[in-house]
Amino acid sequence: MRRFVVAVLLVTACFAGGLASGSAVVRAAHASNPYAGLDTLARALTTIERQYVEPIAEIDLVYDAIEGMLDHLDPHSTFLRPDAWAALQERTEGRFLGIGVELDESATRAVVLRVVRDSPADRAGVRAGDEIVRIDGEDVRGLPGEEVGRRLAGERGTPVKLGLLRGDPPRPVALTVIRDTVIEHVVDGVLLQPGRALVRIEHFQRHTVEELDKVLRDLEAEGGEPLAAIILDLRGDPGGLLDEAVGVVDLFVKEGTIVRTVGRDGQVLEAHEARDSGQEYTARLVVLVDQQSASAAEIVAGALQDLHRATLVGTRTYGKGSVQQVYEFEDGSAMKLTVARYVLPSGRTIADRQGLEPDVPVNATPDDAAARLRRRIGELAIPDDERAALLADLDAALHPAEATEAPLPSLHGPGDPLDTDPFVRRGWELLQAGG
Repeated sequence: MRRFVVAVLLVTACFAGGLASGSAVVRAAHASNPYAGLDTLARALTTIERQYVEPIAEIDLVYDAIEGMLDHLDPHSTFLRPDAWAALQERTEGRFLGIGVELDESATRAVVLRVVRDSPADRAGVRAGDEIVRIDGEDVRGLPGEEVGRRLAGERGTPVKLGLLRGDPPRPVALTVIRDTVIEHVVDGVLLQPGRALVRIEHFQRHTVEELDKVLRDLEAEGGEPLAAIILDLRGDPGGLLDEAVGVVDLFVKEGTIVRTVGRDGQVLEAHEARDSGQEYTARLVVLVDQQSASAAEIVAGALQDLHRATLVGTRTYGKGSVQQVYEFEDGSAMKLTVARYVLPSGRTIADRQGLEPDVPVNATPDDAAARLRRRIGELAIPDDERAALLADLDAALHPAEATEAPLPSLHGPGDPLDTDPFVRRGWELLQAGG
């Protein structure tokens, strides 16, 4: 009997050992397979599609899964569904169909941040700061900015009726806008006096360098002499195309490294050098920056600062020093993935959420602080309901007029910018002093 018990114990031990070793082999094989996780993902996808209490399209599950992966990387790695990718491409090219307004898509209200110059909305009288509450008679309050944008879109030549709230206290305004092709001009300029100009770049899209060069030549012709001093306004500029930023710097410098992009393990992916064309502008430069100057705008400001070509005036910039590569997929969607970081001529990087320190600070307004908070909340990797709650708290804590970005003073509006804009006035004082 005793020998039988011992035999049973030995068999049981061998069986358990076999299970353990077999399980270890399976785990090791699973761990060594870099694509093993795809099986788990596929099983989860199939289970949700078949068993979830409500029917859901497989493509939506796939898109949600990609968005979930990118949410765990950094705020600038994002997934663009086909309609969002198409809209971004249109904006990059500077030509699109619509009415010509920019909305704060992260906000709980459809507030117009910017009206494109000479766009259908501009000609109809829409203003920055207007809140869109009705579209073609339907109430759109509470809808996401992206959905409001879709409702504003339509075929060329068709009308869209807008119900707006304007001013403080808000008063209703009704306008009809005819949709058309919007050609976005991102460079504008004005002579402060002959030989001295104020020029603004709103963002860096295709042909920005050509547009800037034309504006500067036109201002020289208007004043009857070469430009001796330029205030380059990059406030509120969210960035854009790297090549256009490099080209803008190249208009003002003859030699030196403008920017490098450095990827994983310190590998230099690109190095952009200035080229001596013999046509560079030699005017003294002041660059205006604020908390909304980001990405490509920070490259221009930082490179000109590092190359001792310009004095930075304003407030600390936004702080976006990463490079995103776009990978387009066959279904028309795309993924923006952070693949590198910018390195300025001095070797410094643009730290996330810290930005560039101006040489000459100008006090920020409450509107600047509120806008920065809204932008940060919009980039937090948190659920949409939590983001909406934070934005609602911010709206409740601030006066409604201060809860959105304040539009920059118009270069051609009433009043001399030297009298109405403290940033421009400080830049002018530096140029007058030879700084």
